[in-house]
Amino acid sequence: MKYFDSGITLLSVLMLSACGGGGSGSGGTSPQAPAAVTAPSGGSPPPTACAPSAGPFNTVFPQAGWQTSSPEDQGLCSTDINDALNYAFQAGNDTGAVLIIKNGYLVAEQYAPNKNSEDQVTSWSVAKSVTSALVGAALDEGVIRGMDQSVADFIPSWSGTGKSAITVSHLLTVRTAMELIGDPDKDGYPDGSDLYAADDQLAMSLNRPLIGTPGEILYTYSNADVMIAGELLRAATGVPVSEYLKSTLGDVTGFSGDWWVDSNNQGLAYCCLDATPRNFARFGLLYARNGAWNGTQLLSQAWIN
Repeated sequence: MKYFDSGITLLSVLMLSACGGGGSGSGGTSPQAPAAVTAPSGGSPPPTACAPSAGPFNTVFPQAGWQTSSPEDQGLCSTDINDALNYAFQAGNDTGAVLIIKNGYLVAEQYAPNKNSEDQVTSWSVAKSVTSALVGAALDEGVIRGMDQSVADFIPSWSGTGKSAITVSHLLTVRTAMELIGDPDKDGYPDGSDLYAADDQLAMSLNRPLIGTPGEILYTYSNADVMIAGELLRAATGVPVSEYLKSTLGDVTGFSGDWWVDSNNQGLAYCCLDATPRNFARFGLLYARNGAWNGTQLLSQAWIN
């Protein structure tokens, strides 16, 4: 297993935090002291005084690449952005990259000294949000009928058991009432190292016993529940989560990444989607624009809400 301890902040768009993780995939090294603040390629150096435009502002979507702009042209102050960048890269914050997007323009971008815009980083548990978005896409498509549908419709081994009461809603809101994996006191968080070390993480997630009634809130975090959400998507759509991401969101938004798998080649839907910070910003922008992308509604606004 490889671990990447870097966090990434996409200010005003998306924050990636180092929670969850494990499996087989791309890794890297922790960032060192921050490099000097720089404007994005094609942008203007920060001025000494703030004189932002009052608009009106044109909004754009990135195509093959991001359009860049000075902060002032998008109604922001470079001095404020510099303060945010300096905070993000303070010693001990372990920040790998910061991107600031306004009106669809990349107005600031900074990386740790040993990183650049071409380097992939690991999402950790932000991948859960991508998995959630894909469930929304499957609902929009109709291959999942609704949030109250039994997950047993997609997991035959659960049919006729107490787990047949687990709904899609229970799965996505950590209310399956299934036992957590491992020792939270030892791992520091639920569903930890015992899950990561398993050759078949899906089987371990599916075979947990019920310890309550589905719908009860017995805990607030479970990697294993979201691992099952990946199997729900595979069963509903007929393709792995990585392929469904490409066909539903990636091809239109330009997002691309590599999703880690376990030893049985099953996507780790709860974590570990590797992509560049600029690609993660595309996912953040999709949500900032209420699921619409350049005239196409990729996710229903009801799901975003």
